[in-house]
Amino acid sequence: MDTTNNPTQQEDVVVHPWYPWIVFVQSFKYCANPPNTHIFVQCTGALISENYVITAAYCVRWNLLKLSKCLGKNDTNILGLQFTQPDELFVRAGSSEVNRANRMGVSKISVPELFEFTQPEPRRFDIALIRLKTRLQRQEYGIPPICLSRALNSLEGQMATTVGWELKDYLMPNTLSVHSLSEERVPILARSHCPRMLQLPDDEYNQFNTFVCAGKTNRSVISGIYGNPMQIKRNGRFYLVGLSSSSFIKPHETSDIYANVSSYCGFISAVTRSEVRCLDEEHNDGQDIDPKCGI
Repeated sequence: MDTTNNPTQQEDVVVHPWYPWIVFVQSFKYCANPPNTHIFVQCTGALISENYVITAAYCVRWNLLKLSKCLGKNDTNILGLQFTQPDELFVRAGSSEVNRANRMGVSKISVPELFEFTQPEPRRFDIALIRLKTRLQRQEYGIPPICLSRALNSLEGQMATTVGWELKDYLMPNTLSVHSLSEERVPILARSHCPRMLQLPDDEYNQFNTFVCAGKTNRSVISGIYGNPMQIKRNGRFYLVGLSSSSFIKPHETSDIYANVSSYCGFISAVTRSEVRCLDEEHNDGQDIDPKCGI
């Protein structure tokens, strides 16, 4: 799914000292009913190049019941997906405080065609690429992209970091909520844990391999957050492992489900026309694979 426009507002940039590639993603629409209200969805994402942001597909679609009410239709039988248009979406980058970050317009949103928002089935292909309307030049803004790799080794049991803002998705008075970043350290779980959480047979889970699970009691993503990057540091560089997903989770589970970013390397390369490519290996001391990412 592609949607192809939005003004760019520049402000003083205060880069988060540890994770400068983390961005705030918000869809926003004014409502006809009731007057002077709006609906919005806010998520987290990560900069993967000077032109592209990655987040969850959940974050660029409207709740159809809320959208219907917003438009004054009140259609309770509405079905299907309604994706956000570029002029309804903006990205803020360069600060852990949303109001101090650069506001960037969007020119295009891309979601895998196989993404389906059905409940309680797992949300496979829960990933979206957002093309910025204005190039976020690193020399000017000092914001590097995070590294992507198709070959991260020995992730099971490793500690990763998730960062993000709380999700909001409802009809409300015409005011914006602003949050600072939250951060959690979470353990990456064994592959055998995910099928149990997703209630999938092992063979079906292995066929898709689009999920990774992480977290434990009191060490997981804050409820309601989607698109949160889960990142791991290797040899001085940060790599994007997963994005917190909208997948259905059993109520008693204390860990979280992430879209496995390495499973989407082909999609990322195709959408960005090879501007963004997953590394075939990790950086090692003395290597100069791509000095621009993850540091």
